[in-house]
Amino acid sequence: MTPDGDAAGYGNDELGMEFGDIFLASPDMIECGELTDAERAAILPLDSVLEKWSGQENADFWVRPALFSDPRWQVIRDLASAALAQLPDEKRAVGWSA
Repeated sequence: MTPDGDAAGYGNDELGMEFGDIFLASPDMIECGELTDAERAAILPLDSVLEKWSGQENADFWVRPALFSDPRWQVIRDLASAALAQLPDEKRAVGWSA
C-alpha cells in the first residue's frame, strides 16, 4: 500500500501469499502465546479456501479485476469477516521482545 492508502499496486496474489505465510506460523504463535487454538480455528476456513483456490488452474482468480467480478472473492470477504468477528479486539505483545 502506498502512504496515501492506495492498494492498486498490491496484487491479489500478494495478499494470499502474505496470509499463507502468516498462517503457516500459527502453530508457533500458539506455542508463544500470541494466538489461541480457538483463534486459529476461526481463521482455518479462510486458509482452507485460499489454499483450494490457489495454483495455476485458478490464475483468473488472482488478477485484480477478479476482486470486483469473481463471486469467489465475496466468499473470501465473508470468511474473513466471520473470522474477525471471532477474534478479540485487543493489542498484544508479539515477536521476540514480547
